[in-house]
Amino acid sequence: MATRTTGEHAIAGPTAKSGMTLAVLLVAGFTYGLSSVMVIPALGEIGQRFGVSTGTSSWALTINLLGGTVITPIFARLADRYGRRSMLLVVMGALAIGSAICVAAPSFAALLAGRCLQSAGAAVFPIGFGIISATQPPGRVRLGIGLLSAMTGLGGVGLPLAGVLVGLGGLTALFLPALVLATLTVLGVLAAVPAEPPSSAPVRMDWAGAALLAVALVLMLIGIDRGPEWGWGSIPVLSFLVAGTVAMSAWVRLQHNVPSPLVNMRVFLTRPVLMSNLSAFFIGFGMYAGYVLIPQLVVNPVHAGSGFGWSVTAGGLVLLPAMVLMPLGVQLATRLARRSGPRSLLIASIAIMLVAFCWLAAWRHSPLDLAGASVLLGLGVGAAYAVLPNVIAESVPPADLGVATGINQIVRAVGGAFGTAVSATVLTATAGAQGQPTPAGYTIVFTMLAAGTSLAGLTAGGLTGNQTR
Repeated sequence: MATRTTGEHAIAGPTAKSGMTLAVLLVAGFTYGLSSVMVIPALGEIGQRFGVSTGTSSWALTINLLGGTVITPIFARLADRYGRRSMLLVVMGALAIGSAICVAAPSFAALLAGRCLQSAGAAVFPIGFGIISATQPPGRVRLGIGLLSAMTGLGGVGLPLAGVLVGLGGLTALFLPALVLATLTVLGVLAAVPAEPPSSAPVRMDWAGAALLAVALVLMLIGIDRGPEWGWGSIPVLSFLVAGTVAMSAWVRLQHNVPSPLVNMRVFLTRPVLMSNLSAFFIGFGMYAGYVLIPQLVVNPVHAGSGFGWSVTAGGLVLLPAMVLMPLGVQLATRLARRSGPRSLLIASIAIMLVAFCWLAAWRHSPLDLAGASVLLGLGVGAAYAVLPNVIAESVPPADLGVATGINQIVRAVGGAFGTAVSATVLTATAGAQGQPTPAGYTIVFTMLAAGTSLAGLTAGGLTGNQTR
């Protein structure tokens, strides 16, 4: 039986279980994607349950993003030392335990602790990309990487599901799907993911870099999170953003100077990786905001002039066609990638997203308009998700694959946090007399998201026609 080497590990090549291995990885990625977004429609309910403000309750979302950002490169490095299967069991076990804590949380602090543990699931992606490269037949590697990457977007089905679950069983029911799926995934990993011996080579962890990265991200995310409420020009918000930028600059300098950096900046700054990450930021900027705003338009009261007054569940269901078609976008992009380079394919994917945002900016007369635009958004995002991780996988040494693809996921999520925060600021600034968002406000926001998506296209243009490792 042939073996493949990824990083320091020799892993058995394709076997009869290859398809089952891929299926388990996809469920793992979907579970994390689901758990990360399901709190969005329930932030108000969380605030009421635990007696905290809406702004404070948003930390149930922010701490998950923050934890995933710090944990991802750490576990990508640990997987090089202790094996990807072992680390996959750890992160999915942490997601299951975190979900159980959230189900039974007696306080807001306990809920945040559970959400922080759930964030370990973000490391599924760099670990999973390495397992896919090692275990799948050559013709299935691109498709597998693209499908796993798209699971973060497909997890957006949690938005309509959250409304249904909270209505039926309250906050307790909100975290049950992640608990069940994470537990089943742990069993699936034990049954279907091949083990590899631990590496004998020492792996030095850059704990100082991890701590400084956490500080920088906490400061920046507080600034982004508080911007809509405190004002982007307020001294506290500017102080957090400036301090975060300074800390991030110090982190970059540290990564250049330590012998075993958390992130290899020389690889990170190569043209294909840098352009892919910039594109990921602007794709996330538009995608996450779109997933929040489209259901919001369905739910907003009719008298506000910007909504249709439907239920929260109906608002989420408008996104369902996009969730269903996202994997189709991945498969189409994977097939087309054999005929054209990544640059033209990524630009085409972004162009589809751009059409969706232009549609939403100009024409929102019925829920069918919203559903149609969301279908285009799902296809475009799915195709882009198929391209980005494969560009990186073909552009970095095998030892850097986990961290490099993990950083791409992180950048996409940070772009999403920024996009949703800026969108909320614009809607608040243009609200009507009763505080409801106005049609003009939504037009401005979707125009802004179209502009951000255009920037994603410009950065995608920086890719060369063919990327090779």
